[in-house]
Amino acid sequence: MHAHSGLILNRNIVPAYQIRSVLEFDAMAADIVLSDLDVYARLSHRSYGFLICDIDDVDVQGIAVAEWFRFQSQGAPWYAICRYGNSRNMRLAREKGVSGYFFLNSAGVALDPHAGMAHALLRRQQMQRQATLRRTPQAYQLHPSF
Repeated sequence: MHAHSGLILNRNIVPAYQIRSVLEFDAMAADIVLSDLDVYARLSHRSYGFLICDIDDVDVQGIAVAEWFRFQSQGAPWYAICRYGNSRNMRLAREKGVSGYFFLNSAGVALDPHAGMAHALLRRQQMQRQATLRRTPQAYQLHPSF
């Protein structure tokens, strides 16, 4: 299993690419698929370390796909893409062992970078950059006599 390689199931391509971009900053890769059948086809040829799937889209059976994925991948983590609120799908996802949520913005068309897993990953990346900058010596320092 490839822990740093995942699969994103979302018919809305904008948040799918936004999530993949956030993951790439953490040296994680993700393939994007648009349907349940694509997930089953991909998993028949290779293994993935995590799954991120839409649980609100009625045409994508995200929670059922996640259950199947966890069974096939021996308990690998899965994350939900959803809108805000304590919806029935969010409660069901918690019951099914969701590892975290990627929230969409209020219009439901893009990733909200200020909430959920997106916020946590972006915040961690920001802290890592700051730590790197503190450890990096200044290339040029003016001598006090100038």
